Amino acid sequence: METLPCTEPFGSLGCDHLVRRYSAVADDGSKSASQRQAAMLLSVAEGTLEKENTQDAAIAGGNEALELFKKADDSDGTSDSLRLIIRASVEKAELLKFHDEDSQDARDLLKATEKMAKEELDRARGRGDKKVQAALLLSLAQMNFNRRGKVK
Repeated sequence: METLPCTEPFGSLGCDHLVRRYSAVADDGSKSASQRQAAMLLSVAEGTLEKENTQDAAIAGGNEALELFKKADDSDGTSDSLRLIIRASVEKAELLKFHDEDSQDARDLLKATEKMAKEELDRARGRGDKKVQAALLLSLAQMNFNRRGKVK
């Protein structure tokens, strides 16, 4: 598969480029109907975030895909869905802060996103799911980098 260049700055939550991968999964007849549906939802969610910059639609689609991937016990899909949800939530908070630097809604969204990520991380640790753990640790590190900037 072709790797697309990352145009996001270091520490950004972008650059997973999942559309092609999950579009292919959605067309894969060897996968269950639920996995194909989840793959299509995730592909569309990332596509809307990339092309249309619609965070709410990406969050909703990511959450739907997440539930289906969890039911299918699909660690790859679960981890990718979680990263997309976190990325879209952070982007939404950044837009809120762009319009109002002291936005309480942005702070609340970031706190809720971090809480969700930590809860999912605890569940992944309980299951011994290293893929999801790694994805969430990466997302949490990127969120922390974005919050703190380059200076400690």
